Amino acid sequence: MTILYTTLLCCSLLSLFQFRAFAFSPVKYPQFHGPSNAASNKHRLSPLSSSSSSSSSATQENTEDPLEELDQTRKKNLYQCLLRDLQIEGVPLLECDAAQAHILQAALWTTMAELSDQDEGQKVCLVLENIGVDALRTFVDDFLVLKTQTRLMDHLPELQRFSINVVGKGAGPAMVIETANKTSTGSSDTQFPNYQESKVNAAMKSFIGRLVVSEQLCPYTKSPCKAPEGLEALNVKPGQIGYRYCGFPDCCHVLSSFWNCICEMLSVPDTQLGSVVLSMPAIGDNNKPNDKDHARFSAMAELISRSLCLFRGDDVFETLHFYRNYDRDKVFPADSPAHGHLPPLDWLRPMLRQSGNFQEADNLSDNDLRLSNYQRRSPFAAVVIKRVGHFEVLAGSANEIIDLELDDGRIEKASGVPTYAKNAIQLAMAGEQTLSSGLDSEVEMGRS
Repeated sequence: MTILYTTLLCCSLLSLFQFRAFAFSPVKYPQFHGPSNAASNKHRLSPLSSSSSSSSSATQENTEDPLEELDQTRKKNLYQCLLRDLQIEGVPLLECDAAQAHILQAALWTTMAELSDQDEGQKVCLVLENIGVDALRTFVDDFLVLKTQTRLMDHLPELQRFSINVVGKGAGPAMVIETANKTSTGSSDTQFPNYQESKVNAAMKSFIGRLVVSEQLCPYTKSPCKAPEGLEALNVKPGQIGYRYCGFPDCCHVLSSFWNCICEMLSVPDTQLGSVVLSMPAIGDNNKPNDKDHARFSAMAELISRSLCLFRGDDVFETLHFYRNYDRDKVFPADSPAHGHLPPLDWLRPMLRQSGNFQEADNLSDNDLRLSNYQRRSPFAAVVIKRVGHFEVLAGSANEIIDLELDDGRIEKASGVPTYAKNAIQLAMAGEQTLSSGLDSEVEMGRS
């Protein structure tokens, strides 16, 4: 099984990244508060230890620890017996030195990615001696919940093959990952596009330069190669924008690439790598965009944000999701905040009024306001990973969280209102023909 040796090598490499960790805390899915939604969090993250005692609230409330009555010696003996039984069964034991949440997720998703490549069912045991069992339970509990959510699983069928459990219901820090045989209903039917990494990255860099820089959609991005700029007075130095690539359609590979980008960012100074643009051209058909592909992109984006929030990684990193025919009305939920996405489109008129743009709020048509989608319409599916610390220094109205009164009378929390209002006006003035032709040329650039 070549796959297992590759995974073991990956786990060994991941163990080199011993930097600031995410916190092992219960699962949470934070509300959207504008372009820097995580920047409003006041607490910082602390280093982890293997004695982490937090677990998901579902586990705490609905189950009892079946090993509670065992002393540590008996529990350790049980754990060793269970590992020995797995070895006798022929299950490979893969040891990973992960001591932090980002390494844990990278190791798990990389292992799952390689298992997902195999048509025949596989079973491996990932041993993580440096991480508390409750942290493993948190991942397992969330994965079990994910598999019951048909809204997502209908578009991520490859995950149906997986069963993940903590060894001995928590006898020790190890997880068994098992896959069923691949079937037509247990895998993604997305075709593998034939793209070149260099061309895709060049197209994405052109998109950042054309839209984000030239249209001034982000006041702190003045180049497709370096950001944020203009914050030197606040002791924030610009860092390189890294362009990374995942050519696989399988969601496990996408999550593996995402978490390896996180590990890379935590392994170098922010001046060396300030943010990352991870392109995923195999998600969706860029020649004939359709609703089915958009639904898969939306589910994939939600899975990425979900995994980031699982151990409070959103306190350290912010994600922004992009797609070829991005439509905020087709992102769940359409009328409420969605992590990593634009605010709901029906919030734009209230945002314009809140920013003092009363004339535009009255005169811009619904079609004009829908052009705001173009700030997330990139030539290929992508996720941008930004450091929250770069924007925590900002103060004032640009980052202020306010009570936004919507047209239906609801009051919602929002931030970045001046930026979203300005962008809505800017894109409406540019017009759909200009925006569409620019995007089409970048799509062609990426596949030529």
